[in-house]
Amino acid sequence: QNKPHEAARLGNIFMKPVVIDEDYKYPKFEKAQEERKLIENAIFDNFIFTGISSIDKARLLDAFEKIVVDIGTVIIREGEVGDYFYIVMDGQIEFSVKSQSVGKARKGDSFGDLALLYDCPRAATCTVTTETCVLWRVDQKSFRQIIANGRLHGDQEVIDVLQKVSFLTKVSREYLAKIASAVTTKSFSKGDRIIKKGDPGTQFYILKDGTVKVSDIEAGGEKFSDQICKKGDFFGERSIITDEPRAANVIAMEDCTTLCLSRSDFLQIVGPLDKLFIFHVEISAHFQRNKCSRFGI
Repeated sequence: QNKPHEAARLGNIFMKPVVIDEDYKYPKFEKAQEERKLIENAIFDNFIFTGISSIDKARLLDAFEKIVVDIGTVIIREGEVGDYFYIVMDGQIEFSVKSQSVGKARKGDSFGDLALLYDCPRAATCTVTTETCVLWRVDQKSFRQIIANGRLHGDQEVIDVLQKVSFLTKVSREYLAKIASAVTTKSFSKGDRIIKKGDPGTQFYILKDGTVKVSDIEAGGEKFSDQICKKGDFFGERSIITDEPRAANVIAMEDCTTLCLSRSDFLQIVGPLDKLFIFHVEISAHFQRNKCSRFGI
């Protein structure tokens, strides 16, 4: 209903360029296990934290700082630009817009998350309404340095693995960097089926951490022994270059994180396979050479 006000606020949104500091000292504040769990639960369903690696997630949890504030303290003031994201540990916060109450935050609730991404005027005033209030907070700079450094090192890790894939050895580093930038992170729990034999293949996986078992393997009319893939190994590359169904089952032996690249993203970056003649000999050689030791799955 308040469209002019909202348009003005959104019009003031901007994002400073991230200057990556590879020597950045990540802040670390001690916290009990239950406090750490509360923070973890509070960010679990928030889109801003989706896809963060386990390493970066641990750094982010470390970076949350505890503050204790008294009743009547204004944590956030409507219209001002802020750079902190908050989680309520104890007490209560009231949200108001133009002096009208619009909601409350209690233990486990969070607010101010967009400040981690953008420099924009706050949409509401947030005031402590209990005698004291315990909050956990993390600042924009720490958040963005953790994510930017994680992505920088993550892309390099992906490139290093991609260079080991036989049919990508002829691809320039520039294209490998573009492919790496299209990779997404997907986590699996112990016992999860990552790939089901016979299903159509659409994803190529790189194992970032954890261990998986490749079983019931068939290739070229032959059956082969089960295999174990560990950190840095890759599987599912058949989906990048063919439309054939999966040739094996892949099960997570422990909680693991994978880096995924879809066939559509690969083709969009590198181009249609019928134009990649340079790959064709490599592809054939790849499967012939590795039939008994590495599988496109």
